[in-house]
Amino acid sequence: MTISISLRLIEIRRRWWRVRSGRRSTSIEAPQNPRRRPPPPLPLRRLRSTSLPNSAKLPQKSSSVGGGGNASFLRSFRVYFPRSSSQVPPRLLEDMVEMLRVVEELCERESHLRTELLEHKILKETIAIVPFLKKEIAFKDKDLVKSSLKIDSLKAESETLRRDIEMLKNKIDDGEARNLKPKEIEAENLKKMVSER
Repeated sequence: MTISISLRLIEIRRRWWRVRSGRRSTSIEAPQNPRRRPPPPLPLRRLRSTSLPNSAKLPQKSSSVGGGGNASFLRSFRVYFPRSSSQVPPRLLEDMVEMLRVVEELCERESHLRTELLEHKILKETIAIVPFLKKEIAFKDKDLVKSSLKIDSLKAESETLRRDIEMLKNKIDDGEARNLKPKEIEAENLKKMVSER
């Protein structure tokens, strides 16, 4: 794609250079063949010659003699700035339109490439993060296994402690019952002795 774009740009530059060299050649050839105004039609000449009196014809000749410098100046000015140079050739316009179209295509292509480059960067960063995430997940799995084993051991310990508490409670209850029986017997004996007196 980039090779085709570069080839198109080279072709457009060649066309522009040809058009530019063609314009230079026409501007160089212009002094050799300067454009002259066509002579006025014959009826107009006759009208001018017949309408003016003899007294007005003489100053006209003198003015034409005196104005030869102005005419030569205008001719030399036209040599440097011909009429054809003020007009843009149609081929140059077509090349300019083509260049604008190519520039727009290149700008659009550049924006697409920028988005693709950004996507590639994001993908590259995510790919670089994946091994780290895998390590973190494995470490967390090990922690979960350890914590689950610890929970099981704590459950077993709590169960044994509960059984020990039950056994101690039963022993305490049995001991209290055994201690209460002789005391009750002694109390009954004392009552009997008091009643006999």
